[in-house]
Amino acid sequence: ADLLLAISEASAKEVVAHLGVPQERVTNISSGIDAKSFCRPVTAWSETARKYGVSGRYLLHAGAADPRKNLEAFLRAFGSLPVSEISDVSIVLVGPITNAQKKALAKIARTLPHGRKQVILTGHVSDDELIAFYRNALAFVFPSLHEGFGLPLLEAMAVGCPVIASNCSAFPEVVGASAALFDPMSTESMAGLIGKVIRDGEYRERLVREQSERVSLFSWGSVADRAWSAMRNLVAPV
Repeated sequence: ADLLLAISEASAKEVVAHLGVPQERVTNISSGIDAKSFCRPVTAWSETARKYGVSGRYLLHAGAADPRKNLEAFLRAFGSLPVSEISDVSIVLVGPITNAQKKALAKIARTLPHGRKQVILTGHVSDDELIAFYRNALAFVFPSLHEGFGLPLLEAMAVGCPVIASNCSAFPEVVGASAALFDPMSTESMAGLIGKVIRDGEYRERLVREQSERVSLFSWGSVADRAWSAMRNLVAPV
């Protein structure tokens, strides 16, 4: 290929490092979100909560459940916290999940204060329901080990949901502040930030304030401009 368009700086570096492509042939055009679509009115939260059996406070994850998503480590880190901190908090996992993955997560969930019922698996949900989950979550937790970009992070940030995430891959580019990042390979590091986001209201407010300001950095218009500029430069270098 004469030109490769990457969706993050992390992805661009991987292309250079693992495929041997010269750096000058790779352009990071980043990724984007239609923020307005996440601000529209949706079904009342009470209806969504009743449908999926959610009550009280909860931590949210949205996406698939394959091994790189690191969900088992997420549950272990959550379960390592004092019972007094997590007894009234559920974990809601939104997205497709196989029977084998359900069994693996259920095994860990049994060790939680309220057992398996403290982890709610919704499966696929509608766009409106997903927005409702984002809006009403205590926080969004993204413990993934690797992503090209991490769009769920941006979706959560767009609706004002505080986000904490892994400190690897493309996530620092999206989330920004290091105060919202943990080591996904360390139970202690992950648990520390999960505990903080559960008990510290000021910390959650700071995350929302800082992360909401970053959403405008990731517009589809900006992505298109960078892609168009890279292609023009390929045809007629300045």
